[in-house]
Amino acid sequence: MNKSAIIIGASGLIGSQLLHLLLDNSDYASISILVRKPLAIVHPKLKVQVVDFNQPLSFQSLIVGDELFICVGSTIKKAGSQAAFKAIDYEMPLQIARFASQNNMQRLLLVSALGADAHSRIFYSRIKGELEQALEKLPFKAVYFMQPSLLLGNRTENRPLEKISQFIMTHLNFLFAGPLYDYKAIPAYQVAKAMIRAAQLGQTGVFKWKSYELFK
Repeated sequence: MNKSAIIIGASGLIGSQLLHLLLDNSDYASISILVRKPLAIVHPKLKVQVVDFNQPLSFQSLIVGDELFICVGSTIKKAGSQAAFKAIDYEMPLQIARFASQNNMQRLLLVSALGADAHSRIFYSRIKGELEQALEKLPFKAVYFMQPSLLLGNRTENRPLEKISQFIMTHLNFLFAGPLYDYKAIPAYQVAKAMIRAAQLGQTGVFKWKSYELFK
């Protein structure tokens, strides 16, 4: 195969793992990443596109290929406000996905979150759910929402509470079985692998993968 893929969020926890996996995958001839600043990685299959995400029309023509992987994600604390968080986690991914559908991309794979629900009282979960709801309406051949629980891995940014949670969950993961399986902490690398596997299935429709599906 000579597929082409675009990654949004290639510098993040899952996106960085995904980038390396795709570059090593012989099914893909071209990997394009849209970033705010260059990454310290060089590869013959890699195209690094430095863009201003505040000016979406300036990079609309770059959103072309077979598969779009969106791995962006922030926190309200890091973003600075609920409005800023929504701009990063809802408005930007939705706009990029619209460009992709207009440019006839076939598959969209998004890192969402466990508990995403457009009707949730929790702002974070509600925004994630509203994004899923909006993306379902776009005319992609297949849409996959990855809904992991707590992610395990080393972030470049400092999130002390998440580090504490990772330590606790790593030692208690064995308790999350049966109906609690979807709450099991999952390595970012596993989510990235699952995204590639989903893209290979050739399915049509909208799919939501929680931890059970991601591990499987």
